[in-house]
Amino acid sequence: MNAVAVREPVTPFPIRALRLGILAMILLMAASIALTWRVGENIRHEMRAQVNVITAAQKIDHYGTVLEISIKAVVANGDAEAAARYRSVQPALRETLSDLRRSLHSGQHGDVIDSVNEADLKLITIEHQALDLASKGEIDAARELVHSQRYDYLVNIYQEGVQSIEESAAQFVNATKARLDFYLWAIILLSGTSLMLVLVG
Repeated sequence: MNAVAVREPVTPFPIRALRLGILAMILLMAASIALTWRVGENIRHEMRAQVNVITAAQKIDHYGTVLEISIKAVVANGDAEAAARYRSVQPALRETLSDLRRSLHSGQHGDVIDSVNEADLKLITIEHQALDLASKGEIDAARELVHSQRYDYLVNIYQEGVQSIEESAAQFVNATKARLDFYLWAIILLSGTSLMLVLVG
C-alpha cells in the first residue's frame, strides 16, 4: 500500500507584523530624534542664560569690592589714584547691574536685584559725598561717612544680594545638568528599544 504524502501547512508570511514592527521602529526613532533636538535646544538656552547671570553677578561682586577698597583708600590718606579708579569703575558696575536687573526683573530674582540696586544707589550717594569731602581736605569727615554703620549695612545688603543671585543661578545649572542626565537616559532607552525591535524583527 502506498503511503499518502502529508503536506505541511504553509505558514503565511507575517507581513502585517513586519509592517507594524517597521512602523514602531520609525516612530521610536522619530521620538528619539525629536527628544534629542528638544533637549539640546532647551539646555543650550537655559545654560546660556544662567551662565550670563553668574558672569554678571561675579562682575558686580568684583566691581563692588574694587569700589569699596578704592573709597576706603581715599578716606584713609586722600589717595588721588584710588579716587580716579573709583570714578572709572563705578559706571561699569552701574551698567552691568542695570543689564542684570533687566534680565532678572520678571523672574524669581526680581526682588533681590531691586534691593541690590537700591543699596548700590545709596552707597554711591555716600561715596560721592566722601569723595567730595576728601577733595576738600576734610579726610576725617569723609572717613566717618565710609566707616559708619549705615555704610556697612548697605554693603552687607549689596553683597548678600549678589551672592544670593549667584548661588541660585549655580543651583539652577546643577538642576539643569540633572535634567540632562534624565533625558539622556530616556534617549538611550528609546534607542535600545528600537535596536531590540530590529533584532526581534
